[in-house]
Amino acid sequence: MPWAFLFLCSCFNLENQAKSSKTKAEFSQFIAACASYVQEYGTPPNFQDTSEFAELITGDNSKRIRFYSFSEGSRDDEGQILDAFGVPIQIELMQ
Repeated sequence: MPWAFLFLCSCFNLENQAKSSKTKAEFSQFIAACASYVQEYGTPPNFQDTSEFAELITGDNSKRIRFYSFSEGSRDDEGQILDAFGVPIQIELMQ
């Protein structure tokens, strides 16, 4: 029985590590999308909340340029961006 418990704990830990890695990669891609936006427009994206940020980088901008594509399940019904654990994230640009 202890071996089964250790196996389950190891699987859970590996799944969490994979989700953490995915979330870190997505944050890096958000930074790259912002950098591409700045290169195209000469200014950072102007948004009020995370769902508006998501719209801007996925092509809802004046030039209809898509800087990022979300994978299925990465946004909730309200347009909020979800991390790999399914938790809504908050994005703010520091000026």
